[in-house]
Amino acid sequence: MNYKLWFVLVLQVMLAGCATVNTGTHGRVGEYVDFKKPKAQKVVLVVLENTNTKDALNQPFLGKLAKTGAYFSNYYAVAHPSQPNYFALLTGRFDDIKNGDKPVTPPLTRPHLGTLLTEKSLSWKVFAEGYKPKGHSCEADDNGAFVLKHVPFLSFYDVQREVPCTHVADFDRFLFTKDHFQDLPNFSLVIPNLNHDAHDQPLWDADDWLKENFAELLEISKFKSDVIFIVTFDENGTKPWNYKSDKDNRVYTVILGDDIKPETYPAVYNHYDLLRTIEEIFGLKPMAEGDGAARAIGGIWK
Repeated sequence: MNYKLWFVLVLQVMLAGCATVNTGTHGRVGEYVDFKKPKAQKVVLVVLENTNTKDALNQPFLGKLAKTGAYFSNYYAVAHPSQPNYFALLTGRFDDIKNGDKPVTPPLTRPHLGTLLTEKSLSWKVFAEGYKPKGHSCEADDNGAFVLKHVPFLSFYDVQREVPCTHVADFDRFLFTKDHFQDLPNFSLVIPNLNHDAHDQPLWDADDWLKENFAELLEISKFKSDVIFIVTFDENGTKPWNYKSDKDNRVYTVILGDDIKPETYPAVYNHYDLLRTIEEIFGLKPMAEGDGAARAIGGIWK
């Protein structure tokens, strides 16, 4: 065995895990149309992990969603590893996320999407599979397949210190709500655990989990009329030792609902643009440089 080569590869992996790599922006090609506010007043966003677009499209349920919703063939994550993408998607920036693979300390005090929604008297909630608070507040630790780095709201002081904890719950609370989806908040963030988000287990497991939990809902006419349903991935399947050489970082993203025109859209978008779209749906102003410079997704609305 070449121990020198082995040591170099291990060192590369360690360094990649300790630093955030910005994968940059991509050329704005394709047709852009102004945003049109949908009739639906609720958004459900599901975030999965570390998958190339071709692999996602080859899955039975994810492939079906791409054919029945607005699928974006040039949608990009903005960084490696995982955690900065979650912050970009929900806070409009990740420049203060120094270690992209560890929980953020000390807690952040800047605005996040939940801040904007609360200020507008709109409801929001995170449904994170396996989440268990340490006490009466929202604070939590990594627990089995549940990891803090995939729930960025828990890195903020105002959310951590909530008593009682009203904005973070286990995914089983969403399952309870399935029979009463009219009670869903305006914005729901759904985070599967590492066994169901394609991170630790095969992609087909995540596809099965998604189908098991959302297929029936997506067939209910009232749900489709009331909810904008979004599935995206945090980043592509690039390995840690190739982070710095990855110029692509294209990920599967689809939006579904009665307000949506099903089609494949080639225009270039990224996580900041999706955040800006959610902000426009709820009439919120941008909170940071990323979403401030982004453009809401247009052309897909009926």
